[in-house]
Amino acid sequence: MTTYAKTEYWSSNMNYQAVTLDGSDGSLLLNVASQASDENSPSSIYYASSITSSGDVTVAGGTSLTVYGDVKVTGSLNIDDENVTVGGTVSGGAVTISGGATLKTGYVTSTIIFGTSPTNSSASNTLIVTNYSEIINIENLSPRDVIEFDNGETTSLSVKGNTLVDQTGAVVANVTFASGYSASDFSFSGDTATVTCYLRDTAINTTRGNVAVQDIALGDHVLAYAGDATSSRRVVWAGRASCIVDSSLPDDLAGYPVRILKDAISAGAPFKDMLVTAEHCLLLEGKFIPVRMLVNGRSIFYDKTIASYDYYHIETEDHSVIMADGVLTESYLDTGNRSSFRQTGKVVSIGGSRKLSWNDAAAPLDVTRAFVEPLFREILDRSESLGCPVVNEGSPLSYDTDLHLITESGAIIRKISETDGRSVFVIPNGVNELRIVSNASRPSDVIGPYVDDRRYFGVAVGEVMLHEGRRSRSVVEHLSLVDLDGWNALEAETARWTTGDALLPLGERNWPYAALLSVQIIAAGPYALDTQGFMKDQRRA
Repeated sequence: MTTYAKTEYWSSNMNYQAVTLDGSDGSLLLNVASQASDENSPSSIYYASSITSSGDVTVAGGTSLTVYGDVKVTGSLNIDDENVTVGGTVSGGAVTISGGATLKTGYVTSTIIFGTSPTNSSASNTLIVTNYSEIINIENLSPRDVIEFDNGETTSLSVKGNTLVDQTGAVVANVTFASGYSASDFSFSGDTATVTCYLRDTAINTTRGNVAVQDIALGDHVLAYAGDATSSRRVVWAGRASCIVDSSLPDDLAGYPVRILKDAISAGAPFKDMLVTAEHCLLLEGKFIPVRMLVNGRSIFYDKTIASYDYYHIETEDHSVIMADGVLTESYLDTGNRSSFRQTGKVVSIGGSRKLSWNDAAAPLDVTRAFVEPLFREILDRSESLGCPVVNEGSPLSYDTDLHLITESGAIIRKISETDGRSVFVIPNGVNELRIVSNASRPSDVIGPYVDDRRYFGVAVGEVMLHEGRRSRSVVEHLSLVDLDGWNALEAETARWTTGDALLPLGERNWPYAALLSVQIIAAGPYALDTQGFMKDQRRA
């Protein structure tokens, strides 16, 4: 364990300032986190105009630090479990990235050293360079490290001796590898963000039979399907990552794996229970469908007995329809979301994303209700005929809006009357803006998962009138301001849906007394009761 001669905490008066870190008299630890006594300092994101460090300095805290200008290092700088974004240049002495830290910078002339790997197996030490004109020196590169050249121009990288070269053959970095590794141990690919993959022991149909997905390696060949024809496709990338479920989120976002029971689709499809992530696609009637849209609570359901797991995916040179557990599904499609994976074996992910889209897919993606709902109903009917018990009950519904207003100070205002869909509230003097708060739900929850609309809808607000004495005026900002906080997109001239917590500016008020506010609710509900706790937590956050 490192012993630091002194420790400093970030304080609110450091924000947006030029910060000097002096570790010349002994090692300095800057904990980028608020002290309990510093109530004005933000809790997770911190800012500086520039940073100058001298001596032995460590920046840590598990938070995010944005530096708008340059970082100048005299001595050494260690970034440990901290996300640091630099708008300018990182220059001077060596910078070590360790403990799952990320350094994102426009330019870097300092030597970058990859340090201790994070304890979380799904995390990595990451360097992201958005602009570069000089060759970068990188040391101690290991399979838990990621380098990304995110300048929109680098599309591929390869090793030439101890250098990385881009698709034009230009050298972008000099590299030394960690002990026990060499250039031949690594492959090079892009970055990542959306998780669409298989869980451990999913059987992939290969040229040597069914092979567990975790045992498939670069250079293996899987069978690809196109109509009645099959062909062999080489695996060019195999990745693994880990997930810890966040049960506070809705099921489709929480990270729960989806269990597809044996024979759920048809006899032998799948031939055993299959576990995939919610966004993974199955091929049905020639089109891809995310499995979350087929969850019926019986034969296809979120397996809430699994709180954490490893997940895997494989990529072929061209996107392919492959077979997993007897079901036609997809190989990995690199839409720019690769960085959350760690490649299996002694592999590191380096380079720019392929930035593919569904236009590059082996089959079209179809998330329309007209296509998905009949298939959903067919699979649900089959589950009932097979006697599959209900595992996940659907949420009970309510039409109670729980409509109220919240002032800038946090005071709650309840309606005093309601007539013909118009709710009336008493608004104190001096209140110039309010939030319209209500229950809210997603069409995918209240109608069915076969509706690919996961926006939150609270209430549809029509005419709003402010009555101050004998003077009345319309409040129309919600019908005109495109980016007004807490509102869904403008889709009609006379009404607009809130997301459950919507800002309503009242404009300048000169009336020295309380006023009446009339809010017309055009439509509301129903609401899935299971999600209302999540919505309240979001508002408190």
